[in-house]
Amino acid sequence: VVSTQSTGQVCLPPKAALGELLELSPSGVVKKVLTTYNYKATYTSNLKKMKSLLVSQLEECAVFLKLRIRNDDDTKVYSNREILADRIIMKIESHFEDTCDEC
Repeated sequence: VVSTQSTGQVCLPPKAALGELLELSPSGVVKKVLTTYNYKATYTSNLKKMKSLLVSQLEECAVFLKLRIRNDDDTKVYSNREILADRIIMKIESHFEDTCDEC
């Protein structure tokens, strides 16, 4: 089942969405970050795994996911690894289809 959010983004079940992101990944670094995420795991578990990666790896994945990582004056948008890892998790999950309690 594929649904479309108001932004026009196609939303897929978690496994399919991750597979699509992996196919589009431009590098092994981005793939490593994406495969660190487990859609069956808890947020806390995923955050812990993401935080274990290097900042440079997280930043490369963030750029791929179209997250802004630098301000106009070249300072970092995200002040620490945990915040950056959180934003990456949220961005990955934004590709998942929404399910509601009534479905």
